[in-house]
Amino acid sequence: QWKPTSNFQSACFETETREGNLIALNVMTGIVLYNGVPPDRLPDSVLGTTLYRRVFGERNCPVVPNGLYLSTTEKLSGRDYDFCVKPGVPVCIYERIPSAQTTTSASINSMKPYMHARLLDPDDSTKWIGELPPRLVHMHSHWLISEMPEACGCDVVLFRGILFNNRETSFIAIAPRLMQTTSQPHGIFRIPREWKQRRVEELVNFWSDHAFDRMLSQSTRETRQLLRTVSKFEQTQFIELYAAAGSDKLKLLLPRYQLEFELQGDELCSLDRRGYHLARQQQLSDTLVGFSNYLVLEASSPQSSEMLGRPKHLLLVPAAQVKRLNSTIVLELNNDMACHFATFTYQVHLRFGTLTAVDVEGRLQLAALYASTGSLLNDQRAHMKGGEQAIALVQECWRNSPLSAREAERLANLSNFCHHNPTLSLLCNLLRRDSKQLEVLHTPESADPTVEPVLGQLYADGAEAEYSARRPLYANARNRLSPIDEMSITGQQSYRPEQMMNATVGWRQLEPVRHHNVHINLSKYRCTSEIEKALMALTLLRFKANPIALLKLKFTDVKAMTTHIAKRAAHELQDSCQEYEKLNTRALAKPSTDVMKVCQSFLKEVCSIQLELFKEILKCLRHLPERHWHTPGFLILRSASSVPTVTLKDVVRGSWDPDWFLEFNPFLSPESLLNLKAASLEWMQLCVLEDRLCRILSYLKEEETDLAIRELRITRKWKPDMHPRWLAFEVESGIQIRPEQHSIIQTLIENPGTIAQLNMGLGKTRVILPCLVLHWTQEQSLVPKLTSQ
Repeated sequence: QWKPTSNFQSACFETETREGNLIALNVMTGIVLYNGVPPDRLPDSVLGTTLYRRVFGERNCPVVPNGLYLSTTEKLSGRDYDFCVKPGVPVCIYERIPSAQTTTSASINSMKPYMHARLLDPDDSTKWIGELPPRLVHMHSHWLISEMPEACGCDVVLFRGILFNNRETSFIAIAPRLMQTTSQPHGIFRIPREWKQRRVEELVNFWSDHAFDRMLSQSTRETRQLLRTVSKFEQTQFIELYAAAGSDKLKLLLPRYQLEFELQGDELCSLDRRGYHLARQQQLSDTLVGFSNYLVLEASSPQSSEMLGRPKHLLLVPAAQVKRLNSTIVLELNNDMACHFATFTYQVHLRFGTLTAVDVEGRLQLAALYASTGSLLNDQRAHMKGGEQAIALVQECWRNSPLSAREAERLANLSNFCHHNPTLSLLCNLLRRDSKQLEVLHTPESADPTVEPVLGQLYADGAEAEYSARRPLYANARNRLSPIDEMSITGQQSYRPEQMMNATVGWRQLEPVRHHNVHINLSKYRCTSEIEKALMALTLLRFKANPIALLKLKFTDVKAMTTHIAKRAAHELQDSCQEYEKLNTRALAKPSTDVMKVCQSFLKEVCSIQLELFKEILKCLRHLPERHWHTPGFLILRSASSVPTVTLKDVVRGSWDPDWFLEFNPFLSPESLLNLKAASLEWMQLCVLEDRLCRILSYLKEEETDLAIRELRITRKWKPDMHPRWLAFEVESGIQIRPEQHSIIQTLIENPGTIAQLNMGLGKTRVILPCLVLHWTQEQSLVPKLTSQ
């Protein structure tokens, strides 16, 4: 409360603060006195210190002498500060943190209105808290609070943002004062995100209740072993270890990648990707040779119903530029501890075993890794060269909208590894060109102006001329452009095996080569329909004993039920409920244990037949005529990897494109191609049946009987030879089209423009739309890109 300084008429007024400071004000001249002294600015001895400039920057503020301190006369972002300046002693900076107290005058007089928090010098961190991780030292400001009742005789250090006005507490350190003992655990504790803006007293109270994760030292034997596991992914100095609150389970954090793991038993489980833990084998020996900057995650319970359809292994790779360092491939990651890096999650396909990405940026980085680590030998995992896998990935990235800045950066990085593969170079340039065709329809922010100078030089390398020069009669099909791309880029198409019929070499005319007959007896492999009927017989129709006892709906809001709309809605709900109650349900015909035994025997049989049939297909594709004069030359081409190696995806593609088999064996007759097509269709049906049996066993094991019965009763309502792409989609996605889904699909196909309705979660996006796209692309003779996303 302001009052005049004297009893006479005067322009001077004064007041006393709660801290006991006397403030005098002359309203005529505007002069203000603090304890009889006019305010002044901070001296250069304070402004020039590294500690002050680190937290307050170039800011200066008015201060007045206050005993041993220079105190601010105005609040800085809601807080007062005191500066202790003594000759020969480093400057001490204090922040006044308001104490938690009531507003009664008694409490104000009996309690100190604030706590003094002293700003500590991070260069002397070892003196006041011991050895700290670099991120805690250089990315935070540190404020020491002593004589805090809630701290049980300990000093409290708050780790906040570097700037003075960033008062979110990220960590809190509790350290016993000299000659003091306490039963409470001390150390550094991590504050959860939802607690960072709480008061200091609340944080200390929760510390005493063991509510925060406690930071651990990296010098113990157990922690050193864990650090070695992830040291190839992140530098050890940036890894943080904690004991979990309440359970003391060990936690491992990679803060620059926002990754967190917890030690559960013997496994380091991921807290960001539920159901996965760090694999014991952290280096893939059959792919990406020479590259190790990744983490391998594997499913903790791969057979559980929760993991159905999800990959058993994941690969976490930082999103960064790929570069070659001597004989190894590394990622260009800076050492800035404040950086945050994104990570790409590559999935290992359940059926094919290959790495897959979910977006264009991830595919381009994966293509750069394959192109940089590839050699003239096939990758043991995918049975393709690194450059061939990069080509396949770039073909999946086609788009007619501008690339984002990050996508353009990945594409430019990939172009650095195209000098040995002209096809890959041409595809990168084609992707850049097609992505810019419609950029006028997009906002300037979405278009990327920096990609043109980098990728525009691809043609200068002579990629087009080199590609044309490398087009022999038997060029590896995986290194060839598609006919459409060839015409778009080079203006002509290369030779295909079927074009050799009337070709000549010198004076000698080449005889027709497509006369070699191979045959697979499919009768002994056709067991799918019999097993499906047997699975259907494992369920029975269960009639309700008393269908008359129907459920009566009750509505609590009587007033709302007086309106006409409410009465009509209630009547419809009642009718719907009664119709549902009249429905009969399905049940297992045998105990679940017996059903599991039957399904396990079926699964074993299906896997055996499927493997045997695949071997027969491979045998036919590799078998060459013995007395044909082309055979020795073709064997040489095969040994030189000029002929592609058959993969599971190739067998799938042959189900709708049997001529694709000629890329592996150009001697096959038309009858053999039809036989191989039928064999591939039968093999794919066995794959779908295998996945279905695995789902049934998983549901029965988890006692999810309703889901198991639904899987047991699935039947195929369409012919695979009429829709081979649908069957390929089932194999690739690990699903089976259910009868009700096929009914919707068939209705939309037969009645263009029809609107169909299906409840949420019944496969509109994941099943019905892809099947419609595959059907209409087939009708228009387009080649679809089959991906799982």
